[in-house]
Amino acid sequence: MNAKHFVVALAATLLLAFAGSAQTQTVADQLQKGIFAQETSGKLDDAILIYRQVVAAAGSDSSPYAKLYAAQAQYRLVACLLLKGDRPGAEKELQTLERNFAGQTDLIKNARDLMQAGAALLPEPWGRGEAAQLNIKRDGAFTGEYLFYSVDPDSRLKGDSGESYTPNPGAMVLNWELHMKATTRSVMQRFVRETMQPSGPASLESNDELGDAAAAPLSGPAVDIEQSVFLLRRLPLAVGYKNTLKTRPFTLLSNVPGQVELSVTGIEVVETPSGKYKCYKVAFAAIGQTFWIGVEGARPLVKFQSGAVEAELVKAWGPENVLDSVMSFLPAAGWTVRNAYMGPGPTGVAEAADSDRMYGGNYGFVHVTLRKVFTPKAEIGAALRQAMAERTERYYTARPGSLQERLIGGQQALACIVDTKEKDMVSTYYYVWVRTESTAVEFRIGGSSAGNSYGQFSAVVRWRLDPVLATARIP
Repeated sequence: MNAKHFVVALAATLLLAFAGSAQTQTVADQLQKGIFAQETSGKLDDAILIYRQVVAAAGSDSSPYAKLYAAQAQYRLVACLLLKGDRPGAEKELQTLERNFAGQTDLIKNARDLMQAGAALLPEPWGRGEAAQLNIKRDGAFTGEYLFYSVDPDSRLKGDSGESYTPNPGAMVLNWELHMKATTRSVMQRFVRETMQPSGPASLESNDELGDAAAAPLSGPAVDIEQSVFLLRRLPLAVGYKNTLKTRPFTLLSNVPGQVELSVTGIEVVETPSGKYKCYKVAFAAIGQTFWIGVEGARPLVKFQSGAVEAELVKAWGPENVLDSVMSFLPAAGWTVRNAYMGPGPTGVAEAADSDRMYGGNYGFVHVTLRKVFTPKAEIGAALRQAMAERTERYYTARPGSLQERLIGGQQALACIVDTKEKDMVSTYYYVWVRTESTAVEFRIGGSSAGNSYGQFSAVVRWRLDPVLATARIP
């Protein structure tokens, strides 16, 4: 072979290698598009079409990566068809997975597990980002205590130390919170969508070190680590249906057993502050608890009862991103929004800066904290004063004469200037709290300075922020 022939042969080899690499990359990109359609957009038909294309395309690519992508796509075909309720189709795709990808034993086992679990579970009734609040009654009277449940996508920002998180597109984040007079606790758990099996350890938070007797009636499926409330909504409930649930109560002083039997004793119409619902009445006779699960639509938990303690659905949020809605007025006014992050759970945070912000400090930045929480209209004023009191009592001192009652976008609001009590350093902030029946929002602008120099910034800060806030529309 002369030099010319060698160069031609080398070029052809490199071209084939590049073509194979490019094709593999294309298959990988297609697989990610399918995952996005399945897990984020919820467009199962689109995902199924893409997964079939990935399997077909990988057949002409001899690289080991292409074979792996095809196996993953074939596995996801099983999952998608199960979610659509097409068990015969899912069984056929499982047989294809076993036949064509026999070496992928983990995927085959997972697919078989999906088939087994899918036989006992209904498709997810909720949209991602769905949330609900149930207010607690004792002896027939609301107490100001409440339960909060939410379903969120598994998406997170980078951690404080800079490490990046890799979201699991096959997972959903289930969250509940219990807010009582002396107790606050929560559980956040990632689950595999198709099987409702946990995909990692639960994140637990509680300020209850000794045990709160007032929380004892809620111990069990309503506030357990197994996220039984969400599982109840996917069981094929019907009058006469019975099953046994595993429960791990996240409540001290609990005597609830690890396995509890449930039975559907009837269908009842239940009316709560959020509306009227046709519900399955689900009894846990051994622990004296009853749950009312909606028959139609998202099959929500509508009501809970344990002795003289009840909880009723007062508000349900859909999958829309409330934080995006709240922050939309700032870009419209020329401000830049960054680090916006909603959930998992009821809380979202974001920052915004105007084009003329002062880079020498934090005075040009607005920090926003949002919380999904239901507040009856008659109680909004008191809730605003409570939010301000909690902030100033724990961290700051309110400037005398700075408190203002305002309307922002037609909603009640409070604004004030606060100072810290740090030695040789005074941090001064301008706070605005806005409250609606569905949302609580806190705006903070300001920063630290050597000595109390807020006076030279106060007029500028409020001149910049107040006209923009006047255009906000808080849902």
